Amino acid sequence: MVNGKTAPGKINAEFRMFRSTLIMYSVLWLFCAGILFLLFRIHHKSFLFLYDGLYQHFISFNYLCDYLKSLFVDHHIKGLYNYTLGQGMDIFTALNSYDFTDPVSAVSAAFVFLNRIQRYTLMIFIKLYLVGFSFCVYCRSAGYRNRTAVLIGAIAYTFSGATLFSFARHPNYINWAYFLPFLLAGVETYWHRGKYAPLLIAVVLNIVTSYYTFYINAILTGI
Repeated sequence: MVNGKTAPGKINAEFRMFRSTLIMYSVLWLFCAGILFLLFRIHHKSFLFLYDGLYQHFISFNYLCDYLKSLFVDHHIKGLYNYTLGQGMDIFTALNSYDFTDPVSAVSAAFVFLNRIQRYTLMIFIKLYLVGFSFCVYCRSAGYRNRTAVLIGAIAYTFSGATLFSFARHPNYINWAYFLPFLLAGVETYWHRGKYAPLLIAVVLNIVTSYYTFYINAILTGI
């Protein structure tokens, strides 16, 4: 400690350890996700599940692709109300629970060289990666330094039964799985370092992505 602050050398060492942990997690995740992807391919299964996946989640994602295309390619803003969605509600309210306002979905929708189904699949796997990534971030904020334990926990958390059951069937329902560690990391950062920005960013992103999962995560974070 120097004048009540952590020495720069220690900060750099912790960052290097965190970076190497993320690299190792990424390698392990690619291996496990590759096996998962191959299992779907071998059994000739897509990541569009009946019925909610195909008739709700994909429709919302497809609408998002159309919306971004109209905004950035056609330079035409689609109306904020669509009377074919829900009960004529505004599209942000009607589709918020189906990834329409999810930043991950927006990034995936921007890969225009992929078809819509491929972009949808990409969105699912990005979210699956974020589950373990957020776990690593939380462990760093909480001060857990055992790399092996963090990696085992991250992989077990990412490929747990609850996550695998929902990751393609209901992609928006795994948002809680990666926002909860981000929120907890924000709480740890605020308590131990007095910095509120990480918690504020996590709260805002969770609300924008899905107010339903934020409602759940807020209760769990409080507990």
